[in-house]
Order: sequence, then C-alpha cells, then structure tokens
Amino acid sequence: TIAEIKDGIAGDFMRNEDVARAYGFEAGDSFTAHFSKASVESVLFYIFACAAWIVESLFDEHRREVNSCIEEILPHRPKWYRDKVLAFMKDKILVADTDYYDTAGMSDADIEAARVVKYAAATESSDASLLTIKVAGENGGVRQRLDGETETQLAAYIAEFKDAGVRINLVNIDADTF
Repeated sequence: TIAEIKDGIAGDFMRNEDVARAYGFEAGDSFTAHFSKASVESVLFYIFACAAWIVESLFDEHRREVNSCIEEILPHRPKWYRDKVLAFMKDKILVADTDYYDTAGMSDADIEAARVVKYAAATESSDASLLTIKVAGENGGVRQRLDGETETQLAAYIAEFKDAGVRINLVNIDADTF
C-alpha cells in the first residue's frame, strides 16, 4: 500500500546517519516524532510513495497481460496433457472457463484421494494426427483400470481443456502382464 511504501521511505530516511546529523535527531528515531504530516519531507515521501505504488501496479498489470498472452499462444505438448490428466479430480468441477479446480477448503489428503489417475502417458502419433493418452488408477499399490464412471468424467474433463482440433484417444485398459 502507499502507507507501507511511505513508512519504508521514512524509516530509511530516519536510519540514515548523515540525515540525522543534518536534521539534529538520533538515527533510528520515529519519523512522526520529528516531522508533521504537513512537513515538506512528509509530503515528498507521500508523493514518492504514490509514484512507486503506481509503478508497482503497472508492472503487476503488465505481468498479468504478458502471462495471459503466453498462455494463449503456448502450444501444448504431450507432457502437458499427461500432467493435466494426472491432475484430474473425480467428482469435482473445474472453475468456470479454466483448466483447474478450486481446492479451497480441501486438505492435502482430500486432494490426493480425489486424484484417481495415478499413471498416465501421452504420445503423439505422427501419421494419424492423434494424441493417445493411456491412463490407470491404483488399488493397493497395483495398477488398475479406471471404472466406467471415472473414465466418462475424465473424458469430459479432457474435452474441457484440450486445444481445438486436437483429437484424443483415451486408453483405459487392464495393465499388461509379461
């Protein structure tokens, strides 16, 4: 806030030994003990604090705009799809128009329990223009096929965040045995 920035400037001013010697106070004294709110120093510090706050606000907005632009143009790779599938949470709904869940109020254990996809691999087919995502759950430390309801929810989840034109082949079969 502007007040915090001004307090920081005033604190640095009051700790400066050269300034303390020039003004005749002890270094580290309170700014308000020696200067009124209407003093030239206080008004200047307020103006500097306002300017610094405006610059900080502009940089924050710029960062948001740049991140938004990057997010819009960054092509998604198979690993990104794999990571998104691993982040799937059964019986949870995505935040509107996003690709993430609102986990406020959920403990780490609740989040881990909702993440039923424990294994995922995404591969891109060069000849079929198809992204194949293989998934599996886990039961007692053993890979296990996801149940039908979970597979349906996962397919709907993928449809929510996948890029336009990307064809997905979701593979949910029993684990191979050798």
